[in-house]
This record gives sequence, C-alpha cells and structure tokens, in this order.
Amino acid sequence: MELENTVQPGVEENKVEETHTEETHTEEHKAEEVGNVQPPTEEPPTVEPPKAEETTTVEPHTAEADTPSQPVVNTENKETAPTANGMFMKVKRVHKDAILPTYGTEGSGALDFYAAEDVTVWEERTYRIGLGVALEVPVGYVLQLVPRSSMGVDTPLRMPNSMGVIDSDYRGEVAAIYVNDETKGMIPYQINKGDRIAQGYLVATPKINLVEVEELSDTDRGDKGFGSTGK
Repeated sequence: MELENTVQPGVEENKVEETHTEETHTEEHKAEEVGNVQPPTEEPPTVEPPKAEETTTVEPHTAEADTPSQPVVNTENKETAPTANGMFMKVKRVHKDAILPTYGTEGSGALDFYAAEDVTVWEERTYRIGLGVALEVPVGYVLQLVPRSSMGVDTPLRMPNSMGVIDSDYRGEVAAIYVNDETKGMIPYQINKGDRIAQGYLVATPKINLVEVEELSDTDRGDKGFGSTGK
C-alpha cells in the first residue's frame, strides 16, 4: 500500500510568505536602524588666532650717505651750533696779546682780523703776516679770508692768491699773505701790530658727489666763455 505524501495545500505557500514577510520586516527594520544612525559629529577644526605681524622699525634715512643739499653743522654742541643771532665758532689766541676778530658795525658781514706783529713789507716781496688766532670753523663751512676794502685804496698791498681759505679741520694760526706791488721806488709799507689787515666770513660748502657722464646737457651758451657775452 503506497503512502502518498499528503501535502496540505497552502502550507508551503504560507511558509514562503512568512519567510518573505520576515525577511522584508528584517530589511525594513535594518533600514530603520540605518536611518536612525546619527552621522558622526565632526568637531570643527581648531582655528588658531592669527599671529600679530612683527613690526619692523625702519630708521629714518640719513642723508649723509646720499648727496647732501645742506652743509652738515654740529648742533649737539651749543658752542658751535647756529643760533638766531648767528653761529658759534671756537677761537684760540696763539699770541698772548692777540686781538680777537671783531665786527666793525652791527650790519657788517665779515669779521675784521688784526695783525699780531709788526711787519715792514718791502716792494715785490711776499710776506706771511700772522693774525694771532686759530679757529675751529664749523663742519660744512670754510672761512674765506680777504683784504679789507681800504687795503686796495690806501695801501700798495695785495693778496697774491686773492683770498685765503680756512678749512674746518685746520687748527693752525690764521695768517694773511701780502705782497707790496709798489712800483714808484723803494717805498716799504709798514704794518703795525693791532692793524686790521683782513676780513673773514663763513661760506657753506656742501660736499660734491661727482657723477661721470659721456655728455652734458645742452645750453644756449654752450662752451662760450672769457668775455663771450661782451663788455
């Protein structure tokens, strides 16, 4: 007697459906779990405050290294610094009875210098006449020493080099050089100690920086000189 497998209809189908339902439910549940997972919280990057920029102190440029437009004058020492009434200049007597230079009038532009010795100036001879003082001319200046106006009118004395230039670093005695150009005979001229025989004034002398070039700028005058403009 053969046994027949009796399969109740709908049982396998139910199992299949239950299995499918369970799988579907499981997937949905997993999906829900996945959907409920919070994404990892990213901490904001730490931003360091900007560092303060280092301030570079720039020293003001001095002009000494470049072309100076004005003479350099020592203003730290009040003994040589310019003032509202003039400029200080150190002077030293090199003869005990020397007379210091003086201004003839309130409006005089040059100092009068005095002879420190008696000198007889013979004709056609050159004499160096000491003025009895040494000077410390301010840096950036020279002292120009020239004859007094009356020397050209009242005496036969002439400065053969036209003028003397006293530099700021010279510390020796200031002297005037004269020649007697008398041509009328053996007539000497007498200079006495204390006579005013020269005058001096300061002149600014800015340093000159030479720039060598191939050509110079053109002018209407060009190279015309020595009386080219007429009498």
